[in-house]
Amino acid sequence: LKKQAEINSLMESLMTDEMREMIEEMKKLMEDFDKGEFFKKAEEFKMSVEEMENNMDNTLEMLKQSEVEERVKNIADQMEKLAEKEKDLAEKTKNKSKSSDELSKEQEKIKQEYEQLKEDYQKTLEKNKDLKEPMDLKDFKNEMNEISQDMQDASDNLDNNKNNKASDKQNSGAQKMQDLAQKMNQMMDAMAMESNEENMEGIRQILENLLTFSFDQEDIMMTQKSLTYKSPLYKDNIIRQKNINDNFNIIRDSLNALAGRVPGLSSVVSADVMSIRKGIANIMDGYSSNSKYYVQQAQQTVLTSANNLALLLTEVLDQMQQQQMSQNSSNSNCNKCKNQGNGQQQKKQMGQMRDMQQQMKNQMQQMLDEMKKNGQQSGQNGEQLAKMLMQQEMMQKMLNDMMNGELSPDAAKYLKEANKMIEQNIKDLVNKNVTQQTINRQEQIITRLLQAENSQNERDTEQKRQSTEAKEYKLSNPDKAFEEKETEIRFNELLQYSNLKLTDYYKTKYKEYLKNLNEN
Repeated sequence: LKKQAEINSLMESLMTDEMREMIEEMKKLMEDFDKGEFFKKAEEFKMSVEEMENNMDNTLEMLKQSEVEERVKNIADQMEKLAEKEKDLAEKTKNKSKSSDELSKEQEKIKQEYEQLKEDYQKTLEKNKDLKEPMDLKDFKNEMNEISQDMQDASDNLDNNKNNKASDKQNSGAQKMQDLAQKMNQMMDAMAMESNEENMEGIRQILENLLTFSFDQEDIMMTQKSLTYKSPLYKDNIIRQKNINDNFNIIRDSLNALAGRVPGLSSVVSADVMSIRKGIANIMDGYSSNSKYYVQQAQQTVLTSANNLALLLTEVLDQMQQQQMSQNSSNSNCNKCKNQGNGQQQKKQMGQMRDMQQQMKNQMQQMLDEMKKNGQQSGQNGEQLAKMLMQQEMMQKMLNDMMNGELSPDAAKYLKEANKMIEQNIKDLVNKNVTQQTINRQEQIITRLLQAENSQNERDTEQKRQSTEAKEYKLSNPDKAFEEKETEIRFNELLQYSNLKLTDYYKTKYKEYLKNLNEN
């Protein structure tokens, strides 16, 4: 709804008051027909129309992308509900609470609903292909075929009055549907997180280029004040101005591409983009007519608009970062505030993380097997390693968010151990050095997650009264403990304000450097 509201607002702002004023001015000029002024206004109107067309293209693309996202989420939700129906039917089949005909009819109905979901997902994949930048949606063909086979086997067994076998197949199909729905949701969450990171990185890059453009424009403007038309440097300034004009075209293309993924971005920056484009055109007109004052005035307009655009993009970036932080904190607050029912969510997340780690272990094992088969000792698949690295970093973030919530002491301990091992595996992935030791460590991570899940389950089920008497905690050196805590806080602040974007390998090196710095 929020995205749709932003898109509606953008659509309403496409035909601006400025464009309407231009049309009126062009009508008046047609009556008086001042040729030079008319073509100048016509060129400005052409720019406005181009911006409007870009905005409309971006809006249409976002609507298409939103539709694909919504369809996948809706299919996942319906599949979870259908899995519950199949589980209920499995129970009825096992208990023989209904006749064979009634059970067969219910099974056939569920089967038809599932086949419809399969068809809807295939249509969604086709719609995804129509996007300018298609999302990385998996086809889940094997998983879907396995579910179809389980349902067909269940129907066959019901027809042959083999209720126990039919019930087993129904339970199997229901579990696979739940797993598939979970995989779809994980896929969409991972893509949303990755897309948000890419968009923020894109804005940072545009900001860097825009600031370079702004400084170059200011330098040209200041240099030109003391020059005459006959000075050789004056001609050099014209060439420099043409070069930075070309640079702004690159910035504008990058903004248009980004606006197709970030709702509302076009409406925020379009006014300043238009102002810069008009200013650049006026600068070149001023050079053509040797009007130094006109050139300087247009350059000042371009500089001001560029700085305004940089401020707007900075605000957009801050909002995106705050939104990301609020989403993370809302997840952790959820863990803190909701004691009942929230434990189920935590256990579900642990189960999801365990499944993700199991899949990654299988991928690592497959990679090693292929290397042994081909007799390779090095040169592991860089693209595959990069995907694994992204997944592990996402997993680490999920673990950190979970550890901020209400956990049993044992669960917190197991998650902390898992987090350390994930950090070690991240180093192996960064260094492109996946070995059998990495896979063994991956197995230990899965074990720790299972232990944490079991520990949390025991905490939720055991309703024991807790003693409130005072406990004495013995510290061998309390002063040392506070001193270490103070060092840790100072160390974290150094990391926070460093604003360095490093890979995990160099991030670790930087931490070691700061630790040595504190010790010395």
